[in-house]
Amino acid sequence: VEKSLEYMAKFAITEGSVLDLGTGTGCILLSILGESKLRFPGQRWRGVGVDISDHALEVSPTTERKTFICCP
Repeated sequence: VEKSLEYMAKFAITEGSVLDLGTGTGCILLSILGESKLRFPGQRWRGVGVDISDHALEVSPTTERKTFICCP
């Protein structure tokens, strides 16, 4: 999380999207997005977390918006 935020600051990235592959519960992605709002106020950040594990998606925080796409 800290390295991602340092990278954003170093290269003066003002907005963007964060992609977290193999996100698990999504805690790292949510931490990056939450901290970026605090460190870079007024800037727009979006995030997408992807995981193949149904269990990981089931136990992810329910306070954030989730979309489930399943392929048989």
